[in-house]
Amino acid sequence: MFKCMKKSVKRLWSIAKKLALGFILGLIFTISAYLITSSIVGNTSSAEFCISCHEMDEAYASWEISAHGSNLSGITVTCVDCHLPPKEHFISHVYAKSIAGAKDFYQHNFGPEYDLEFQRQKVLKHFPQKRCTDCHDNLLAKPANSASRIAHQEVVNNPDKPENQCLRCHENAGHIRMTILYPVPDKMKGE
Repeated sequence: MFKCMKKSVKRLWSIAKKLALGFILGLIFTISAYLITSSIVGNTSSAEFCISCHEMDEAYASWEISAHGSNLSGITVTCVDCHLPPKEHFISHVYAKSIAGAKDFYQHNFGPEYDLEFQRQKVLKHFPQKRCTDCHDNLLAKPANSASRIAHQEVVNNPDKPENQCLRCHENAGHIRMTILYPVPDKMKGE
C-alpha cells in the first residue's frame, strides 16, 4: 500500500513540476511578448514615423500648425492619440494600430494614388466622439461664449446625435486645412 501511495505521490509531484514549469515558461513568454510588442508600438507611434510615408506630408504639415500640434500650453497631441484607441487599452490599441498599419502599408505600396480629400472626409465621417472626450472631458468648464456653452451642453446631453459630433464645429482642431491658410482665389476655383 505504501508503495502504491509513493508512486501516486511521485506521479503527482512530477505533474506539479511540469505544470509549474509550464506556468513559468508561459509567464516568461507572455512578459517577453508584451515587452517586445510595447517596444514596437512605442517606436512606431511618433509623428515622425507616421510621416515616413509621403502621403502623410500634408497631414503632418497641417497638424504642426494646429492646436494639437502647437499651442501655448505646450501639450502636443500626436497622430496615435487621435487616430487610435487610447494606449491605456493596450489590446484594442495594438489591434487598431495593426489594422491601420497594414491598411496604410498596402495603400502606400499597392493602392491607387492617395486622395487626401477623400481620406479626410472618411475620417470626419467615422471619427469616434470618444477620442475627443477622452481628453476634453469637461466641455462646460470654460466655454468661449454663450453659444459655445449651449452647443457643448447639447453635446453633453445628446452625444450620439450626428449634429453634436465635435468635428462638426472643431474640424480644424487636429489639422488646419491649407485652404484656410491659403484660400483659393475665386477666379481660380473654376479652373
